[in-house]
Amino acid sequence: MIKQVMFVLGLAIAVPATAGPFDGTWKAEVGLTQLNTRARVWSISNGVYRCASCTPPFSLSADGKPHSVPASEGVDAVSVRVVDSRTVLTKWMKRSQTIATYTLAAMPDGKSLRVTSHEVGANGKVATSQKLERRVAAAPKGSHAASGTWKDAKIERADEALLTITMKETDGVLHVNEGTGESYDARIGGPAVPIEGDRDGTMVSLRRTAPMTIVETDTAKGKVVSVTTMVVVNPTTMKIRGEEQNGNVRLWVARKI
Repeated sequence: MIKQVMFVLGLAIAVPATAGPFDGTWKAEVGLTQLNTRARVWSISNGVYRCASCTPPFSLSADGKPHSVPASEGVDAVSVRVVDSRTVLTKWMKRSQTIATYTLAAMPDGKSLRVTSHEVGANGKVATSQKLERRVAAAPKGSHAASGTWKDAKIERADEALLTITMKETDGVLHVNEGTGESYDARIGGPAVPIEGDRDGTMVSLRRTAPMTIVETDTAKGKVVSVTTMVVVNPTTMKIRGEEQNGNVRLWVARKI
């Protein structure tokens, strides 16, 4: 009756929009996050850095100077400098700009590697993280202590920008803003759209495979580079699984904040 009276009087009633299951700001839990399931293989010996697990593999002089690398790694140049007998500093660049630095520090036990990362986001801000990796295969004889085959063991810390993502679905369009500055507005089931702020010109498309599940496919130059499945398991928890073209799988558990 009240609603009928309001319409008769020509007054609009504001009805709160129902929030979608993905709406809100989500933060990954560090203790439940696995950044890399695929082993990484690199070595430094006789002044040469070799990345056997990179796509495609490459090698360069570890002289601290930038050297060109295959563009498929998302950068076009890398520099590698041996700091001391246990520590190596690498810088990854694109168009002469450093977009990430990684300090690789071998632990005295020879079984662990601490990796400290400083990554420049699309917003120009530097986000820092630190993780511990475990050795899964020996390094070539005579190589630097940080050499070997490594897999993620534990994320020790990470800036909030690397852990947060804000999402909002409106009329079938998902609006996504990452803490590092990248964003996109993509229609679920619609055509691929560019990710704003992405340095590699990545395109994103979405499809809904279940009421609480959205699958994101990222492509670059017409080729699929990653597929990410996002599943809201309850109103405050989302599980995310990302698989890259090289077989690496990343796993997150995120909580709504």
